[in-house]
Amino acid sequence: MQALMGALLQTPAAVPAALLEVRGVSKAFSGVAALSDVSLTLAAAEVHAVIGENGAGKSTLIHVLTGAQPADAGSLHLQGRHYAAASPAEAAARGVAVVHQDPQLVASLSALDNLFIGQKFPRLPGLGRWLMDRAAMRQRAVEACTEAGLDFDVRPLLDLLVGELSVTQRTQLALLRCLMSAPELLILDEPTAALTSTDAQLLLSQMDALRRRGKAVLFVSHRLDEVLQIADRITVLRNGSRVATVPARGQTAASLIAAMSGQAEAPLMSSPNAVRSARLPAKLLEIKQASTADGRLRAADLTLHAGELLGLYGLAGSGRTELLELLVGLRAGRADALSAHGQEVRVNSPKAAVARAWVLIPEDRRGHALVPGMRVRDNLTLPFLRRFAHLRGFGWLSLRGERAAAVTAMKSLNIKATGPDQSVLELSGGNQQKVVFARALAMRTGQQAQVLLCDEPTQAVDVSTRRAIHQLLREHCARGGAAVVVSSDLSEMLELAQRVVVLREGVTVADLSGPNLTAPEVLRWCFALPQAPAHAHAPADADATFAR
Repeated sequence: MQALMGALLQTPAAVPAALLEVRGVSKAFSGVAALSDVSLTLAAAEVHAVIGENGAGKSTLIHVLTGAQPADAGSLHLQGRHYAAASPAEAAARGVAVVHQDPQLVASLSALDNLFIGQKFPRLPGLGRWLMDRAAMRQRAVEACTEAGLDFDVRPLLDLLVGELSVTQRTQLALLRCLMSAPELLILDEPTAALTSTDAQLLLSQMDALRRRGKAVLFVSHRLDEVLQIADRITVLRNGSRVATVPARGQTAASLIAAMSGQAEAPLMSSPNAVRSARLPAKLLEIKQASTADGRLRAADLTLHAGELLGLYGLAGSGRTELLELLVGLRAGRADALSAHGQEVRVNSPKAAVARAWVLIPEDRRGHALVPGMRVRDNLTLPFLRRFAHLRGFGWLSLRGERAAAVTAMKSLNIKATGPDQSVLELSGGNQQKVVFARALAMRTGQQAQVLLCDEPTQAVDVSTRRAIHQLLREHCARGGAAVVVSSDLSEMLELAQRVVVLREGVTVADLSGPNLTAPEVLRWCFALPQAPAHAHAPADADATFAR
C-alpha cells in the first residue's frame, strides 16, 4: 500500500501555464473542514479532473470557484488576475461556467426559455423592442448547438417544459446553455452521471473538442474510466485535502482508488455467484406486452423471481425508466398480463404498488425521492408515520418512536450525518441515496417478499457507496427479495446482474443469462446489429412489434 501511494504521490505532474490558480483554499462549515489548504492549477487547453469520495470536498471546491460560497482562507487567480466572485452571476461574467450534477434548470419553463436565463436575448424590432424575438432565439439555440458540436437535435425540445424532459436531455440542455456564453473555464460536475455509455462518450468527445479549441475544463467525476480516458491531469481529494496531482497517463483505477480511500486496493464489485444459490423459483413479478399511453413503451416483457437480481438495459429512449414507472403506477399504460406471486393484479397507483411490496428507487433522487426542505428523519419515516401514531385519527405521533426508527435506519446503512435532525440536503449524494434505500427497505411489512425497482441506483456516488449499494442489493436478494436494476454502466450491469433484459425502442428484444451475458451480446441487441446469434433468447413477436 505504501509503495503504491508513494509511486502515485511522487509521479511528477507537468504544470503548464495556468489559466486558473487555486492557492491554499480552506472552507469550513460549523467548525468542520470541507476544504483544507487545497491548491491546484488549470491551464488553457487542458482537461483537469478532480476526484474523491463523497464528502472529499469536490462540491465545496466548485462552490468556491463559482462564487456560490466564499473561501475562508487562500486565494484564487484567473488569467493572472485576482479572482473572488461574490456570486455565480459574477463568476459567469468573468468567463466561468458550470454544469452541475443536478442541472440547474427551471422545470416550469420551456427549454428555450431556460437556454436564455441570465443571457442576452434577441428583441423584436420597432414597437416590440421590449419583447423577446422567439424565432431568433430558436435560431440562436440551433446555431449554438451546431457550433458546440453537440450530437443531438435541440429543435424538438425547445417548446417542451424542462419538467417533461429526460435526465439526459436536461443535462444536454444545461451544457448547451453554458457553451452559449463562450466561457474560458468550464466546470463539469458529474456531467455523465445520468447519461448512457453512448451519450457519455459523446460528451467526452465534446470535452476533447473544447480542449482543442483552447478551453480549460475542470472535470469532476466518479467514473474513473472516463477520467483516465479524457483527463490530462488528475487531482485527488480526500477528507477536504489534496493528496495528489498527477498526470493521467500511467495511472490506473486501482492507484486512484487507493489514493482516494487511503486504503489498500479493494475490488469494486464482488462476484454475484454468492447469492445465486439463494434463488427461489417463485415468480414475484411478471408483466407481458406492456405499453404506455405516450408510446415510449410498446411491447415490454419482464419476469422476476424471488432471490433474483435482474438487470434492465437499453440505450437512451429505450423505455427502461418508463417500464419501472408503469410497474409502480406512476405512468399510464396497459399490459396483456400483470401478476404478483402468480396471481393477476392491478397496479394503478404508487399506493397499490407499495401494497404489493414493489418499491421504486427513482433516477432523480433529489427531485423525486427526497423532500429537500425536510430533515433526514422526516425523509426516512414520512411514508409510514401511522406506525408512530398514539391515537389514530387525532394526529398524535410518538416523536420518540419516530426518531428511534430513523436512528435505526441510519445505522443499518451507515448513513453519515450529524444526526437524524440534520437537513437531508446537507448530506453527500451517496448518503442521500442511502436514505432513499433505507426508507424503501423500511416500507416492507409482514412476510411479503419485497421487489426493489432501482433506476440508476449508483449514479453519482463514490466508489465506497457504490460497493455498499451493490452489497445491499445482494443481501436483499439473498433474503428472498428481488431487485430490478437499471444502469447506464454496462460493466456494472454485467458484474451485478444474474440476468439482463434488453429493451430497444420500447420493446423487449432479448433476455440474456449465463455464457450469453456478455457486453458484445448486450450491445448487439441494443443497436439491432445483424447476425445476432440464435442462442440469445428474444420474444417471438419482438421484431414484428418493433417493425410496426
